[in-house]
Amino acid sequence: MDEIGFTFDELLTLKALQFKSSLSGRGNNDFVSRLLEQDQVQAEAIGMKNMCFRVNPVLQARFEAMLSVLDMSKQEALTEAMQDMMNRVDDKLQKLGLAPVSYDGRLRELGFELGEPDSEGRRSINRVTKEGA
Repeated sequence: MDEIGFTFDELLTLKALQFKSSLSGRGNNDFVSRLLEQDQVQAEAIGMKNMCFRVNPVLQARFEAMLSVLDMSKQEALTEAMQDMMNRVDDKLQKLGLAPVSYDGRLRELGFELGEPDSEGRRSINRVTKEGA
């Protein structure tokens, strides 16, 4: 097999993306997902929810082969893909003059709510205490 090398631009892109990942905190996703996969009780205790669906064997084989090549967990890949999809839908709705899909009601049904935005616009997720409990 011929030696696979990097162009200087490819190397710069790789390093810049690694740096961006470290700043965003996404570099820890794989570590966190492996911890949560090992302890389902703890994952539920901190509010993580399980999502499951069936796919055809071709899609499963392609997905698992891709994950292996990229050294990604299923959780990491699906979480990022879902975030990207939902951001694209929100952007498309906004371009069409519509509001983003509201999920506050469903989030509350799951036992959580979003806090007020901090100085950087980030919102914490908080457990909702059930009345009478």
